[in-house]
Amino acid sequence: MLALLPLLLWTGPEVTLLGGPSRDGRVMSNVQAPSRELVLFDFAAKTVKRVAPANGGEFAYFSIVSADGKQVAYAWKNADGFYELRVDGRTVYRNEEAGFVQPCAWTPDGKAVLTLLFRKDNTSQIAMVPLAGGLPRVLKSLAWVYPKRMDLSRDGQWIVYDSLVGQERKLYVLAADGSDERPVGEGVFPLWREDGKRVVYALGDELWELTVASGERRKLRDGMGRFLPLGITAGDALIYGLRAGGTEVYYGKRQPASLRFPDRNSAPGWSADGKWLAYVSRRGEENFGEESRVLVVREVDSTVEREIDPGLAIVDAPVWSSDAKRLLVRGADRQGRAGVFVVEVASGKVTPVEREAGLEPALFRAAWGEEDSIWVQRGTELRNGERLLQNVRSFAVRGGRLAVLYSNGKLEVDGQERGSSAAKEIVWRGDKLVGGGAYDFSGEREAWTESTARNEIWQWELPR
Repeated sequence: MLALLPLLLWTGPEVTLLGGPSRDGRVMSNVQAPSRELVLFDFAAKTVKRVAPANGGEFAYFSIVSADGKQVAYAWKNADGFYELRVDGRTVYRNEEAGFVQPCAWTPDGKAVLTLLFRKDNTSQIAMVPLAGGLPRVLKSLAWVYPKRMDLSRDGQWIVYDSLVGQERKLYVLAADGSDERPVGEGVFPLWREDGKRVVYALGDELWELTVASGERRKLRDGMGRFLPLGITAGDALIYGLRAGGTEVYYGKRQPASLRFPDRNSAPGWSADGKWLAYVSRRGEENFGEESRVLVVREVDSTVEREIDPGLAIVDAPVWSSDAKRLLVRGADRQGRAGVFVVEVASGKVTPVEREAGLEPALFRAAWGEEDSIWVQRGTELRNGERLLQNVRSFAVRGGRLAVLYSNGKLEVDGQERGSSAAKEIVWRGDKLVGGGAYDFSGEREAWTESTARNEIWQWELPR
């Protein structure tokens, strides 16, 4: 019997892929963009119910819904700057040493949550967190490896997860009491089917199924694009997210920067002389693009274009050094440590400036200062060597000139107050400050990113 065609359930600028469906298929959790508040979306009524509103620097992240759709477990960035596990507003696990948590599945009795803990010592742990309180039961430690997805079989006996081995993602089945484990092949983002005998998973832009006992595999669908399995309902329907559309870098009179890879590019940065444009470009069909981003360096007045693969899990926001030989980027290495890195343009060599496990790359911004010094903004702190500024919203550096926009809207240039601004980001355009954009040193060359990207939530009836 052939499966039905996929059904689009939900899309819009607010939709992210940081949630999942209830087992009964009635609702799904979602962290809204850009507010970062946690909501429940009712598929039938097409309504949104607020669960946890964001509060300044506190907000929700990964979330999962209980089988009956009545409770939501979610990661919450707290006022102390690390993540805790909450259920419907109640903190059930809080430990600064395990500063990042990702809830993945509820146990059948609803008394515990299968959770990924990522510790400050760069160790990730597969653990059961009891909702009544008490210490988590750690089942497996994975050094620096960060599983992209874990799931628990319907009878609560087996866990399936993916792990990085060399340059490939491998699937593992682990007994829920930690007593047994075995590898079961290549794949990523695994989910148990309703019968507890089969696992579906992603392999590039293809959806595959594995019968665990026999090792038999079959391809269910191909050509799915940048998809992310989110959950399987009791009716054996797959709910998945799809990243559609894309982003493109333009310059001049809307000239596309990319010569070969349209709709996959973002984050332009000009060299000081305006001859070179660096930007980030996505490769492959990896669901989040985290392991398939490269830097592209383009000589804009010719067709010279070269790729630099810095070997980072995430790379973003390239900034040229004054001699156009290095790029300063924010991102994360393959051990999950986020921060700021220097990339040599000629060799691709990467040197970390600052990095720490359990943080988000978006927490950082960086710029070159005088004599190759580096300004690093981490949250609301801005530092250059011993110099430290607090409560910073944004900053911009041009040679020896420093402009700082504070959280209260106050704007300072070269240490002198210049009134206030409602801008979220400031950059130099020649001798003037403007709100955002990308310009060369003279301010004559401009580049920008246009986005048609959107997230979609789909349902597909899995073949029997």
